[in-house]
Amino acid sequence: MVILQTAGCQKKIAEQIINQGGDSVLSLKGNQGTLHKEVRLYFESAQKDHFKGIPHAIHTTVDGDHGRIETRQTIVTDDVEWFEDKAQWKGLKTFVDGYGALVYKKPISRSLKS
Repeated sequence: MVILQTAGCQKKIAEQIINQGGDSVLSLKGNQGTLHKEVRLYFESAQKDHFKGIPHAIHTTVDGDHGRIETRQTIVTDDVEWFEDKAQWKGLKTFVDGYGALVYKKPISRSLKS
């Protein structure tokens, strides 16, 4: 398993990993232009329709520590046939969307004045 950050999200790198018998997770951000935009729009549309008719899994965690509450959600789908450039990304099987939100707890403070 090879996990690459955004700079490694390139077609040739993905192909090399697959050709050598590996699996990969490639991080996708705005530097991929159209690809990022298409996947972002896909997830936004699917979420609006509550993923109706789209195979998917959602995992949510909530943690509290150091005066804050953090919620993370990961959505996974193997619905990749809609992606027009799929053939250019050898081994593409899944899209994953993840995000987190932080809520800071406000401390309650009291002071005595005399």
